[in-house]
Amino acid sequence: METNSPTIQLCLAGNRAEFDGKIDDARTLFRQAWEAAHAETVTDFIVFGQEENIRWTKTNCMLTSLK
Repeated sequence: METNSPTIQLCLAGNRAEFDGKIDDARTLFRQAWEAAHAETVTDFIVFGQEENIRWTKTNCMLTSLK
């Protein structure tokens, strides 16, 4: 796992906020992490264009539709 990833950093910050009882802050950070993860996935798809990225994008879209 790439711990310097913006997505991971936002998730860790969200976990800290949740632990500290700052639920609204945690919710905001987790939403930002979700958006950052989506942006990273789209970037990977554009840069690499590999079949694996297509499968990951489809999975990501399916998970989004379950919200």
